[in-house]
Amino acid sequence: MNKSEKGGNIQQIGSNIKGIELLWIVKSTNKITLEEFEKRLIFLTQDIKSILVSRKLSAEEFDKLEEIAKTNSVRIIEEKDIIGALPEQSFEESGVGYALKDIEIPIVMIAGAGENCNKFELELLIANKLKEIGYKVSVVTSRSYVNCLGVHSFPTFMFQSLKDESEKIIAYNNYIKYLSEMDKPDIFVLGVPGGILPITRRQPEHFGIFAFEVFNSVKPDYMIFNLYNADVERKYLSEMKMLMKYRFDVDIDAFYISNYIQDGLSLNTFMPIKYIRQEQQDVEEKWEKFGEGIYYKSKITLLVENLIQTLNGYKEIEIL
Repeated sequence: MNKSEKGGNIQQIGSNIKGIELLWIVKSTNKITLEEFEKRLIFLTQDIKSILVSRKLSAEEFDKLEEIAKTNSVRIIEEKDIIGALPEQSFEESGVGYALKDIEIPIVMIAGAGENCNKFELELLIANKLKEIGYKVSVVTSRSYVNCLGVHSFPTFMFQSLKDESEKIIAYNNYIKYLSEMDKPDIFVLGVPGGILPITRRQPEHFGIFAFEVFNSVKPDYMIFNLYNADVERKYLSEMKMLMKYRFDVDIDAFYISNYIQDGLSLNTFMPIKYIRQEQQDVEEKWEKFGEGIYYKSKITLLVENLIQTLNGYKEIEIL
């Protein structure tokens, strides 16, 4: 078994699997058929002991997973088995209020130009840096099914068709208020799924609906906007700041540059957008000339320092 027809080189996928004890099945932007799912499982479960499932599987996928796991004596672990009841479930059961509430905890928010622009990575990087300094951080990520990492996933009620947009806006606000009382953090780090606008008519990026809901629900005290590593002029950054200000009433405090770009040829198709990963050195060489306010992975410490300085500045203004 060398290659899957649509899924790439299976041998390459599993080339570094020796010595790995656990396979983690997560939600992905890549769509694969049941046949491809089966091929990858058969190959990847030859040398591992356990499979952690964070992705919502179809009945057919889960049946196939159980069959292959049993054949290879692999243990299946579902996320709910190791983290228990989610805070979001307790929140929904409590039926907390139906009005926007004030959030007293400082909020760092991370949004971006679209999917795969390193929002989730940045959320974890910032949270870890803040924890190293001594802050207690509560993270609500831009991804689903990642609670096992010690963070809160983007709540599932935001995907429910039974709730209209106004209900979701209030529910998200109340959920953050609920977490502020349960976690008692010093700082919130909140991620916004998807982009802020449709990219093309064929790639609508959810029309920026999640951004609309989140920004109407809570307002950030420090706003980071993730960009792809594309060729842009300084004017583009100014226009993006104006767009965020007038569309969402939010001021961008910093730009973070992803090491991915979108494949332009895929933007006008109905197929999933393709993303091209670039070397970190390419990112730094391209964006170094822009100066202050632009950050990338090697400047994460400087970003967190600027973040803390900005939040402390707000406190001084309040005291005055």
